[in-house]
Amino acid sequence: MLCEVCGSKNANRKAKIEKAILTVCNECVKLGEEIPTFIKKETKKEKKLNKQKQKSSITIGDVIEVS
Repeated sequence: MLCEVCGSKNANRKAKIEKAILTVCNECVKLGEEIPTFIKKETKKEKKLNKQKQKSSITIGDVIEVS
């Protein structure tokens, strides 16, 4: 992605510069206030629920044939 300030090809950060939110490179981020980007981590409880969902192949509403 291109930096919206200098045109550099390695823009991977966001910054608020003169009331505008721009995608900027590591050098241009210093020109304004950096806007942090967060990656939501999966909690232990969510991991456990996802594992249980993957293990069970039968869900409510499935039709099962019994011979």
